[in-house]
Amino acid sequence: MNTTMPKIKPTVFVVDDDQDTLEAMSEILEDFGGYEVRVAKTGQLAIESIQKVLPDLILLDMKMDDMTGEQIYQILQENPLTCHIPVIFVTGFDKPENVCKSWNPSVMYSITKPFTLDDFLAKIKNRLVLGHQN
Repeated sequence: MNTTMPKIKPTVFVVDDDQDTLEAMSEILEDFGGYEVRVAKTGQLAIESIQKVLPDLILLDMKMDDMTGEQIYQILQENPLTCHIPVIFVTGFDKPENVCKSWNPSVMYSITKPFTLDDFLAKIKNRLVLGHQN
């Protein structure tokens, strides 16, 4: 009799207002990373959904139409249910600190678009490992 528990896929929540980027990241995470993926196209929907899903990791676009990634991050940090969830900011800017006033490189992580498949998946995996150590 096999008494080992089946391995549960980590859930990654992707927040981006660009449908093509949302679909591309979701496909990479599901097909190449083996992750469970949830998505939101607006900041408000992301905040509401993240509080229900409680994912293992959040990928958060820094510039969106309704809210900035920084605003969403601050709201999530103030909530005891979501403040522990690791976040990776996804940005088209070379330096995230140029668009995020509260950028702290010791606790905040980013992926710059465009990214390579290997780099993207490595950063996701590393952040999940770090997130479970905190």
